[in-house]
Amino acid sequence: MKNFKKIDSYLKGKLPDEEVATFEHEISKNKELSEEVALQKLEEEALDYLVEKRLSARINKIKEGLKEEEEEEKVIPQKKQLFPWSRFLAIAASIAIVIIAFLYFNTISSPQSFALKEYQEVPFEISKTRKDPTHSKITTPLFLAHEKKLQSNIPTAIKNAAIYFEHIPKKDSTFLFAQYYLGHAYFKLKQFKKSILYFEYSYDKSKPNSQLRDMSQYYLLLSYLATGDLPQAQSIFGDLKINNQRFKSRTSLHIFFKPH
Repeated sequence: MKNFKKIDSYLKGKLPDEEVATFEHEISKNKELSEEVALQKLEEEALDYLVEKRLSARINKIKEGLKEEEEEEKVIPQKKQLFPWSRFLAIAASIAIVIIAFLYFNTISSPQSFALKEYQEVPFEISKTRKDPTHSKITTPLFLAHEKKLQSNIPTAIKNAAIYFEHIPKKDSTFLFAQYYLGHAYFKLKQFKKSILYFEYSYDKSKPNSQLRDMSQYYLLLSYLATGDLPQAQSIFGDLKINNQRFKSRTSLHIFFKPH
């Protein structure tokens, strides 16, 4: 990609402040550039995921190797005296790798990595909310314009949408959906504690068995995972796999929560 270096600096927050606004404006006007940004972001997230998987496999292999050595020592104690220094260096290297992996996993936060990846696989889509009968009242051009901004990956556009939805009064017929959309806005901005508040509201106030309620619960679960609150996420998952018609059979959730 011809804009790789600049997009990389932008995604990693290294682009000078005075260039960010200009670059985001360029993204909003240039469809090809917008697609490049989205593709590069997806590639980086996929790479992070693969690195995490490889490190996990390496750690398990090291553990198995050490376990086999311990078993051999029990059977043939004489081996302890054969190659003491090479044996010591091998164990030291294994411990170093485990420590590095431990620091790596604590830096990226496994639950948060899963939540972000899961969100990418089931992102916010207007078409899904359009199927909900209670959404039929939402027809104002201004509302629809800000609703569409949530589908972008441009922080400025998402922030503008959030400001609009935050000013919708509670008595307005669109208020409930505005709360749901605010949950998405703050999740995309990685302000997960805020997204929890809005998804909780849209979940609590939605009609039982409605599509909006199911979707709100699913994204609420991801928001708790993104903050690292695994106990609360597990509690929500317990209810989701029983009552959530849309997501109760989602394989990735069952796989993630099985070892926890």
